[in-house]
Amino acid sequence: ADWQAIDVLVKDCGLDVPDHAIVAGFTHVVWPGRCQRLVRDGVAVYVDGAHNPDGACALRDALRLGGVRGPVGLVAGYCGDKDVLAHLRIMSALATHGWATPIRNARSLDPAETAERMLMAGFAAAEACADLSEALAKALAWARANGGTVVVCGALFLAGEALVELGAFPWGVREPDANELTLRCGAEGADARRPLTGGGGNDKVIACLPYKEVPAHEKIVSAALRDELLRGCQ
Repeated sequence: ADWQAIDVLVKDCGLDVPDHAIVAGFTHVVWPGRCQRLVRDGVAVYVDGAHNPDGACALRDALRLGGVRGPVGLVAGYCGDKDVLAHLRIMSALATHGWATPIRNARSLDPAETAERMLMAGFAAAEACADLSEALAKALAWARANGGTVVVCGALFLAGEALVELGAFPWGVREPDANELTLRCGAEGADARRPLTGGGGNDKVIACLPYKEVPAHEKIVSAALRDELLRGCQ
């Protein structure tokens, strides 16, 4: 699949794409939240959106390929409808200590449950934290003291929030694109929620928030779904 776009450019558009251009292109690709490496206070931090067993396998293998051996601490938060235990069992092949955090989504799994599953998956220690800021602070302190690495994963929602928290979100967060709205619903400041049909896998619950208050880390939706959301919130 990675080469199909290049094939189209070469065969259908008649463009010459030499090998060195392909190498240069892949060298400079930025894919936020996909095995994204940061360094904070001398500690390597990897942020990834892996949220299912297949994603965990890919992340584990990529970290090993990148030379990450340990000790590794995991900051994780999940939606409650995911196979959390299977995900954590895979990550336990690298990580020994975990800090569980809620994610900013109505389906967030309670951190205490996440921490319990970390222990079930074979982690040596796990702690439930009130929020991501606390989890990152404790994980970074542990990593500094033990010469370790921190991995953040479990949800794309969490990956986005972590990039904002770590000052590494690649785009401005004060003025979200007009197509970006959060997948939660209800009157502003209220917990009331209702289903919103949108099709295309976007049949989630949506929150009505003022445009400027839409968090940048929330999932983006299509323009058509956005328009339906705005009509429903009027």
